Amino acid sequence: MGTRDDELLFAAELPEQPQPPTEKITRLLHDARWKLLVVDDDADIHAVTKLVFKDFSFNNQAIEMLNAQSAQQAEALLHVHPDIHLALIDVVMETENAGLQLVEYIRHQLKNSLMRLLLRTGQPGQAPEAHVIQAYDINGYLEKTELTAQKLISAVTTALRSYVQISEQSQQLEKLRIHAEAGEKAKQAFVANISHEIRTPLNAIQGFVQNLLQTNPTYNQQSALNIILDSSKHLTTLIDDLLALARLESETQSVQIETLYLPDFLREIIELSRHLAELAEVHWDAEVEQPMPHELTTDGQLLRQILLRLLNNAIKFATAQPHGQGRVVLRVRYEAQAIHFRIEDNGPGMSDAEKQQAFAAFQQGETRGMKNQGLGIGLTLGQKYLRLLGTDLQINCVQQQGCRFQFALPLSAATPWGEVKNACGVAPKKSRRREIAPHGLPPAPSLEKLQSLYELAVQGYLQDIADEAERLHEWEPRFHRFADELRRLSEDFEKSKLCEYLKAYLDA
Repeated sequence: MGTRDDELLFAAELPEQPQPPTEKITRLLHDARWKLLVVDDDADIHAVTKLVFKDFSFNNQAIEMLNAQSAQQAEALLHVHPDIHLALIDVVMETENAGLQLVEYIRHQLKNSLMRLLLRTGQPGQAPEAHVIQAYDINGYLEKTELTAQKLISAVTTALRSYVQISEQSQQLEKLRIHAEAGEKAKQAFVANISHEIRTPLNAIQGFVQNLLQTNPTYNQQSALNIILDSSKHLTTLIDDLLALARLESETQSVQIETLYLPDFLREIIELSRHLAELAEVHWDAEVEQPMPHELTTDGQLLRQILLRLLNNAIKFATAQPHGQGRVVLRVRYEAQAIHFRIEDNGPGMSDAEKQQAFAAFQQGETRGMKNQGLGIGLTLGQKYLRLLGTDLQINCVQQQGCRFQFALPLSAATPWGEVKNACGVAPKKSRRREIAPHGLPPAPSLEKLQSLYELAVQGYLQDIADEAERLHEWEPRFHRFADELRRLSEDFEKSKLCEYLKAYLDA
């Protein structure tokens, strides 16, 4: 046998062809032939390869050969034949690494990970096997000087068998994905339906209890009614948490970016949290370092939920301290073009094992969970919400000493309020989020929110409106009356009246 680098060396006789497998294999591509792309600048290589695979058959399918004498020609063929199964690629063609660049093009630009790629080189010194195998996503490395017809057929057969196996696995993964999506949709429908079925009687219970509380009940009756009211509100909160988690897991939770007037936003958070702390008899403090930007562009509703959940969580665990010794602090500062939020409590802290499971859903640690309350998804929701806003929640806890939760929201451009003044030394006008309150109607959210609600009403998505009303009622105290009417109309299936109610705001 000769030893020219660019020649294939074959045995005297072509070996017996491999027998097709007896078991039928399902493939992603139902072609009559295997498409083999041969990329080489030597015309003799194309001729010999065609001769070798003239009578080849695998899985009862013959070879259809496509020929390219350069990487550029191969790229053109790949666009015409995106279903090529296997490519035999020379390394040195129009350039010393043209073949390697073609491999990168197929894998990264075309994002084709299924096609099997075999490198053939007559100059192994230009592309050492050890380096190429590690650095490039190829399925075989063949030296022309040592390549016989049998070795070439074996390499191609192995590559095609690998293609079939990966195709079958891809099919199975696709079936599993479709099945999982169907299951997820069924779960979402079930959660939404069961939520409505539970929430409607709960709202009725709360309404009746509130009416009874206005009838001058006795002390014992009032205590019993308050227990019923608190329990029904707690159950409503649990339902809302489950719905929130379902939306996050199904990736249907939207992000609505707006410009917040930060002083008012922080004032609202501080006042709500101070009220919760007073009810729990926990010492509360807030420290807002100056200067502080006056505007923050983010999803205000999500940020409000995140902060109130974390603060409520801290207040709950601070009650583990002896009466009157629980303490919670909210610290806010502006640094390095970001707003940094930190919430501290002096509760029981977390063990190392609990910290590792802190963001897992439905986990309630024994150290921190004096008495199990809620579903154990508060931190899960907080972390998922923050990731929607492009950041992460950091936890620093010491057992029996308390916990510190912190995160930062970056600002693309924020000027501290205390530094913003015009030439006359007068601070500019404070921009506020517009609220709508037509004559005779309670205040409502922004025009954009009202338009979104109106579109949902027209299309008949009353449950979505009821869910939004619940969120407004819980997180936007100034919109309570608007949210209550919205919820009543949607849960009573008063579509036409609901549309009229929203249109009154839009026409104002």
